[in-house]
Amino acid sequence: MQKEAAVFILFIKQDIPEIIFTKRSIHLLEHSGEISFPGGLYEQRDKNLLETALRETEEEIGIKRDVIKIIGSLSAEKSLKGKIVKPFVGVIEKDKDELEYTISQSEVDELIFVPVNVFNETNNFWSELWIRNKKLTKMYFYIYKSHIIWGMTGRIIFKLMKEKKSKLYRGLYAEHSKNI
Repeated sequence: MQKEAAVFILFIKQDIPEIIFTKRSIHLLEHSGEISFPGGLYEQRDKNLLETALRETEEEIGIKRDVIKIIGSLSAEKSLKGKIVKPFVGVIEKDKDELEYTISQSEVDELIFVPVNVFNETNNFWSELWIRNKKLTKMYFYIYKSHIIWGMTGRIIFKLMKEKKSKLYRGLYAEHSKNI
């Protein structure tokens, strides 16, 4: 049986929108110290994968579900270990300074707020071809300050940036489209 998981791409709605990332705790067994979206594995108590994304966001970074406006989702990604990961997209319509969050120290070392326009700048991006599981795979990398965003998170960001012309993406920031 394949394990399923969900992540949340959370935008903070402001003049230059920002995406919330977590830096995973260095004490975790998998992906320690890596930059990721809030999210995690589906549990039987979850009604669906959206519920998983909401629950995990509350557990990891303490952002309550009632402040998240759900915009939509991207197609699922398959991890190298066979997990199916569904990315959901949401907007928090609060100023970053007003946002209430509490980091779960056992899972997250820090929150990173990245302006979305960083992902449009070519000097912050590169790709490489890697052999993973005996297959040639294109890997996407973004750099922001001292952080490198790559792996599945990089793949999801790349997919999101390609979606800029889609209804989902336009619906995020119609009034801020010049800044995206």
